[in-house]
Amino acid sequence: MNARALFLALALFGAAAPAAVAQPVIDLRSRLTADDARDAVRAGRKKPLEALLPSIRSQLGGALMKVEGAGERDGHPIYILRWKTDDGRLIFIEVDAETGAILSGR
Repeated sequence: MNARALFLALALFGAAAPAAVAQPVIDLRSRLTADDARDAVRAGRKKPLEALLPSIRSQLGGALMKVEGAGERDGHPIYILRWKTDDGRLIFIEVDAETGAILSGR
């Protein structure tokens, strides 16, 4: 590989690196299985996501794109969501599964 091609490759890699760094970090160690999440809803430890979506929409605008998972944060159940904001940005948010409060990702 000649020096010019190497320089171009490094420049392109360097330009892409900040986008990777800007992504939020979500701790996946505390994820729950789908069965765990269903059991928590049935036991009343968390609300169904559908019941929380109107509150989330009123806080952020936009729309749910994907449910990334469910887990716990500081002992409280959470939903991990991929959300599209009104201005078109895709963000990851953690939502308290009991109250609908947005805990991170704004």
